[in-house]
Amino acid sequence: MGYTEYGGSGIAFAESFDRQKGRRSLFKYQPHGNGWKVFDMIRREDILSMEFLKKTEFTGCCQGMRYRLEGVSGEEGKRLRCTVWPEPFNFFKTPEEEKETAEFPFEEDGVTDAVAWMNDRLFEEKDKWDHAGENWDRFR
Repeated sequence: MGYTEYGGSGIAFAESFDRQKGRRSLFKYQPHGNGWKVFDMIRREDILSMEFLKKTEFTGCCQGMRYRLEGVSGEEGKRLRCTVWPEPFNFFKTPEEEKETAEFPFEEDGVTDAVAWMNDRLFEEKDKWDHAGENWDRFR
C-alpha cells in the first residue's frame, strides 16, 4: 500500500489491492484524535463505460451514500447528471429533498469530475452517510 500526503494538510491517500476481490481500493486518511480515520473512496474504475452511460443510468453505493449517473438533454446538449442520497432506499423511493444533484459534461472528463464531486460529498457529509442505515422507518 502506498501513501501520499497532500499540501501538508495531514490528509493522506493510500491505494491497496485486494487479491480475493481482484480490485484496487483508494482510501483517504485524516488525522483523528490520536490516530487516523480511514475513508473508502469511489474510483473512476467503479463506474461503467461512457458507452454504457449513453444507453442507461448507472447506480452504486459507498459507505451509506447511494449515487446515480445518467445522461440528460439540456440547452447545452447532453449532460451527465450525478445524484447522491442516503441509504437505505432507492432513487425513486427517496424524497427529492434528500437528494443532491450536480451536472457535468457528458464525456470522460465529466465522469472523472462526477467521481470527484461524489467523493467530496462522501467526506464533507460523513456523519449523514454513517447514520443512513438508521432511516428504515423514516419514510413510509
